Amino acid sequence: ARVNTLPTAETIIINQPDRGDSCKCPNRSGINYDDAATMVPEALALGGQLFQFLHQLEQRVVFVVSSDWGHTHDPNGPYGFSPRAAEVDGLLSQWIETLDRNYLTEAAPYLTEARVDGFIGCVMLHGI
Repeated sequence: ARVNTLPTAETIIINQPDRGDSCKCPNRSGINYDDAATMVPEALALGGQLFQFLHQLEQRVVFVVSSDWGHTHDPNGPYGFSPRAAEVDGLLSQWIETLDRNYLTEAAPYLTEARVDGFIGCVMLHGI
């Protein structure tokens, strides 16, 4: 069906969970990269719970995840440079291609250095 022929859709917005609003980078609030790396089991469980809820619905559902990845690709950028940004982006790309959770786990220790915002959303999506 074309978008203009679909019935009116309802929207639910879910914020990516975190464990606080401390921030490890300038000019950003609400992102704690260190917490994201330790939240994998919780985010997977939340994704599983979302799946259980969404799966029982009669309507078709689209689950969209905002997933900003490495912010430290540019030495002149606001977050500086880290070689971990390319490494983490590569691991997350491998996860997308294979849906192998090990790529998420492998990327987790480098989230702070690479300044990856969207990791928790990706983990929740994997749980779905």
